[in-house]
Amino acid sequence: MDAFEITQGSRRPSLSYPFTINGAPVDLTGATGGTFAMRSYDGTAVLASGTVTLLTPLTGGSVRYDWGTADTQTVGDYRGHIVVNFSSGGDLESPEFPIRIYAYAPDRDVPGAAVE
Repeated sequence: MDAFEITQGSRRPSLSYPFTINGAPVDLTGATGGTFAMRSYDGTAVLASGTVTLLTPLTGGSVRYDWGTADTQTVGDYRGHIVVNFSSGGDLESPEFPIRIYAYAPDRDVPGAAVE
């Protein structure tokens, strides 16, 4: 999976994750909610976390995480992980996936951009 990329300090785009098996969406019917967690590549401490939104139709297998204000403040490479809970028991977990937060640098050729 390619790294999800977002500009430092941004809250958009939201992170969408499709749960699939052999290319087919996993049916999330019966799911009660889920969580997202992000940590640095070389660490174990959770640096960002929160609740994911189950997207409809639930048969489509997708969830969305809307970034919090502090989630994207530090430039770097991270690992994300999503867990979806079901009322019948058991959790559906994603493998860890790459996330990159990059610094915004205005294009020097854009009118009004700062020039050194």
